Amino acid sequence: MVADARLRSRNVGLKRAGIGITGILGVDDAESRRAAESLGLPKAYRDIDEVLSDKRVGAVHITTPNRLHYAMAKRALEAGKHVLCEKPLAMNSRESAELVALAKKTGLAAGVNYNIRFYPLCLEAREMVRRGDLGEVFSVCGNYVQDWLLLPTDYNWRVLAKEGGELRAVADIGTHWLDLVHAVTGLDVEAVCADLKTVHPTRHRPRGEVQTFKGKEEKVVATEPVPIDTEDFGSVLLRFKGGARGVLWVSQVTAGRKNCLRFDVAGAGACRRGTTQAEDRRGREDHGVRTGGRHAAEDPRAYPSPARGPNRHLARLDSEHRERSTERAAASRLSPGNGAGIFKGRRASAGSAETIKRGGL
Repeated sequence: MVADARLRSRNVGLKRAGIGITGILGVDDAESRRAAESLGLPKAYRDIDEVLSDKRVGAVHITTPNRLHYAMAKRALEAGKHVLCEKPLAMNSRESAELVALAKKTGLAAGVNYNIRFYPLCLEAREMVRRGDLGEVFSVCGNYVQDWLLLPTDYNWRVLAKEGGELRAVADIGTHWLDLVHAVTGLDVEAVCADLKTVHPTRHRPRGEVQTFKGKEEKVVATEPVPIDTEDFGSVLLRFKGGARGVLWVSQVTAGRKNCLRFDVAGAGACRRGTTQAEDRRGREDHGVRTGGRHAAEDPRAYPSPARGPNRHLARLDSEHRERSTERAAASRLSPGNGAGIFKGRRASAGSAETIKRGGL
């Protein structure tokens, strides 16, 4: 665990809900102390034994590397603690099934932190499907794409099968999309067919670990080659119970996409579309370029200007994306009378959504 902005926001949220945090456990004493001091927490735990023996602790949030989830969650449940675990719950289905059975046996609250299903626009989409606004659901298609592992010099423990599991892009972000689709539609996947690819069979690991998403911001001097067999991207065909079909495209090597999730739920009467990244609605082609830090990309001026004929491109810089992510979701809209409705003014991690009815766009 690290004392970053995400932990600080969780700390604030729990305090507002009237829930006290007893302390934090890092990878070592030094990190635990730094995190506790930064977050204003009363205690820096030395190890998991101290956490589980503390009678003041009623619930444990597990945010460690994947290979540690099963053992920690099992011990926490056996110690009588409620558990919220980051995904994946375990490294394989046998371990996860055991934890599910243990949670039922103890009667304790246990869950996996799939947070995207709780974005306001995703909840709105779920209610529309439940009301029957879309009619019978025929298909669900979408993607979840990022670019933080685009280059062979991009490295994090997640790329190692022994640390994160045999699946990476699908397990790391694809499962967020699958959980969201299940939450919105209520449909269960009964069969899959996947085509996965490892773009970089060898990556260059810094001599010292790198935080998730921080690779392009941290200066790395010495590296060593590491063989990789987890996938960088892939497509998954889905068959849902009841006959609906679906397609998921997942990638961690799509330039210019920092954290873009999209889905289309197509039904007999309408199609519901949602995204967690603000999109350009001006009809221009989007030319994605990953920029910033030590991976600063080509100068965007090298790309054709939007005003130069049919080959119009948009070089999306990080600063421009940040501005759009807080403004466009609330401001962008389709023109009146085009058969589509935009849910405006609800900022949910730069989310936007629309419903397209038959005879519309």
